[in-house]
Amino acid sequence: MPGKVAITDGTRRLTYRELADAVDRVAARLRALGIGDGDVVAIQLPNWIEFAPVFFALERLGAVAVTVSTDFRARELDYILRFSEARGFVTCGAYRGFDHLAMAAELRARVPSLRLVASLRAGPREGVVELDDVMAQQGPPAGFAPVRQGPDAVMRMAFT
Repeated sequence: MPGKVAITDGTRRLTYRELADAVDRVAARLRALGIGDGDVVAIQLPNWIEFAPVFFALERLGAVAVTVSTDFRARELDYILRFSEARGFVTCGAYRGFDHLAMAAELRARVPSLRLVASLRAGPREGVVELDDVMAQQGPPAGFAPVRQGPDAVMRMAFT
């Protein structure tokens, strides 16, 4: 049922086909940016429609997703990013009066493993990769092939 609605955030909706294509487009972009099998990427996004493609894209790359609450600030994230040895961090700009992307830039300067900061709904910032264009595109990415993970592969890390 590729034409049926798979996900909505109350303002936008994606069909199963659109979701699958968006997942692969995000995965292709992250792969081009150096994220791959076994890499850890933290995701700090609100319950926006973009969360699902980012989250599932990491699985398509064989990467490990660490989802963190938008309520977490630098103190909590510093620990999580260091402990997990995260290579990437995907976040938003201002949300509920707090600039998550500014915090991400501060964290990148302090956390040695953190090489990539990517954003959604944030606008351009120096040293940050915007993913909005990937979400706006249509169809699957050319030539993308997902990683086949083994049965013992780590896919998620959770911090409480």
